[in-house]
Amino acid sequence: MKVRDLLNYLIEYEKEGFSLDDKVMVRMFMTHGKAGIRGDFIDFKDCAPGPDSNILRILINQDEGDYWEWEEEKKEKKPLSPEAEKVLKLLHTAAGKVNPISITYSENRTENAFGVLGSADIPYRLGIEKDHGLAHSEEVGVNTGSRQWQRDFSVRSGVSVTRQINTSFNFARNRVWGVDGNQVRTETQTRDFLPQGVMGNEGMPVPGWNVRLTGVEKLPLVKKIARSASLEHGFSGKETRAWQNHDLQTSKYTSSFSPLVGLSMSSKKGMTLSSRYAIVKTVDNRFGGINSTRVKTDNTWTASTNYAHRGGFNLPLPFFRDFKFQNTINFTLTFDYSQSTTEERNDVQYDLSITDRRNSWKLSPRISYTFGKNVTGGIWYEYRESHSKIVGRKVDRDFGFDVNVPIRG
Repeated sequence: MKVRDLLNYLIEYEKEGFSLDDKVMVRMFMTHGKAGIRGDFIDFKDCAPGPDSNILRILINQDEGDYWEWEEEKKEKKPLSPEAEKVLKLLHTAAGKVNPISITYSENRTENAFGVLGSADIPYRLGIEKDHGLAHSEEVGVNTGSRQWQRDFSVRSGVSVTRQINTSFNFARNRVWGVDGNQVRTETQTRDFLPQGVMGNEGMPVPGWNVRLTGVEKLPLVKKIARSASLEHGFSGKETRAWQNHDLQTSKYTSSFSPLVGLSMSSKKGMTLSSRYAIVKTVDNRFGGINSTRVKTDNTWTASTNYAHRGGFNLPLPFFRDFKFQNTINFTLTFDYSQSTTEERNDVQYDLSITDRRNSWKLSPRISYTFGKNVTGGIWYEYRESHSKIVGRKVDRDFGFDVNVPIRG
């Protein structure tokens, strides 16, 4: 209730010597002692009680000590059962851990019309009507144009399991279909999917996910060397199928654990470390005539470490102030390893056979230097080695350096 409403109530009952003049002081017996002014709200639970528990005293004129006893009916709330309170508390806690849910849907229609006689109406130009209702010239022939439709749907959200564990989810579906000028109907569907089986089609629709765990530096074996550390894990899978005149032509399934395990860490001595291990598997199926299957599996591991040292020195100059030189040296070491296996078959009745296998690794140290604010340089070396079932062993070595000195005129 507003103070102004209370004042109007008092005037209505002809309280002598009281009006709505701005000079009139209104003070409430609040537990925190805050003075009320016109426009404020009176919170009855904060006002001091009078003789009766349902009567509250409100001081009208502090100088004369006048007060008004205001009687307010208190509505008693019925307490919930302990079981209901537990359920509501659990739902409230769970809802607070869920990230905002984002839902996106879009639809698009494209049409190319050849040899149209006349001009289309405004509703068709605005996309309200789907048919232009116009005749085509006889010179065009059968190819009167093409039409294409597209629908996209996606859902994004996540769950904060704890302060250290955060997850995110994403599911998307896309469908594109159309008819070309020769009246050939084509359709392509793509959705998030978890492939299973030799051909990948034995899986089910599953959203992609990402999991991040922070606070790893608090573990007993890690806290001795790391200032901060975190772990990551992610998965994304896709299913893509293509039809022509309602006959399935191709299907492709991809599952990517990227990374399967990822580690990011910074040591107490200023060194940073990053490592990722990923598995990507792709299945290509072709139908119609030769029903072939091609499976490619890639395993990759990347690791890199970096250390930066900052320093400098002073050059004393006679009759002048000392000249300060600042320099920074970065030491970077990168290691990459990959293994790729390709399996194929020319018909569904045969088993998959290995047609190619490749192994490769690379080691690359690099030192970069910054002298002052303008001079930069670096030196690097890279060693690469690969082995293929078809090509054999191959070794590459690269060395280089660079110096950058700006010249200003």
